[in-house]
Amino acid sequence: MQRMQPGRRLAGFYQFSTVLARIMRNDNAIAINNTTQIDLQGQAASESDGHRHISGTSGQLQFVRGAYASKGGKSFICLSSTYEKRDERRSRIVLDLTSARSWSGRLMSTGGFPVA
Repeated sequence: MQRMQPGRRLAGFYQFSTVLARIMRNDNAIAINNTTQIDLQGQAASESDGHRHISGTSGQLQFVRGAYASKGGKSFICLSSTYEKRDERRSRIVLDLTSARSWSGRLMSTGGFPVA
């Protein structure tokens, strides 16, 4: 990675580290991210749980894309396969979502089992 230069102002490490060009220059970059739900086509929802907004994706997309562009790089999107709500076990793997799936990468559930 390029070193930060003295006297140069940066808003923080986040802006420095999530620049796609900086990530992809590292051979064998590995990106490991979390998601809340996936569907049977491999689409991942990382910002919300159903209609409830949780957070933004932050640098997730940049790290996924950077790892793909890196020579020998890999990206993993992880999640627990189930959760409990009102004493009922529910699946985080659903029939369909409306998010883009073009950058999902390798999806892994609890125990490291590939999902899609």
